[in-house]
Amino acid sequence: MKIFMTFEAPSEARFDKVLAAFQVAKFDSAFERKKYGESLNEVAFVLVCYTPIEELKQRIRMDRKERVLYIDLMFDLQDVLQVAIEIRHQLVAKKILAEVPFILAKYKFPNFDLIDFIKDLETFFRKKGWIG
Repeated sequence: MKIFMTFEAPSEARFDKVLAAFQVAKFDSAFERKKYGESLNEVAFVLVCYTPIEELKQRIRMDRKERVLYIDLMFDLQDVLQVAIEIRHQLVAKKILAEVPFILAKYKFPNFDLIDFIKDLETFFRKKGWIG
């Protein structure tokens, strides 16, 4: 399974530092040898951070040919700025665990092991100390 992460946010959100934390933690490579089924090859997360976030619509798009699911994870800039830059990756980890299981279940990918995927996400984030 491939994992990809990028962001759409103003510079003061410092999501470049968040992506760096995920890269240092080897988030993408932790999943590259895992197989959860043939119906999904990659999950691409787009961290979207603006104010007011309510005016934006979350985009979720499936590229069936490439079997890639693109998911916007929405953050309110004012909330993000209240948290130290050094721990913003924890916000992202918690958002992934809060939203991704419901999104994947909604799409009902045949032969996709959702339970193992979520368990592996939780294990990864716990080992890094990003969730309690």
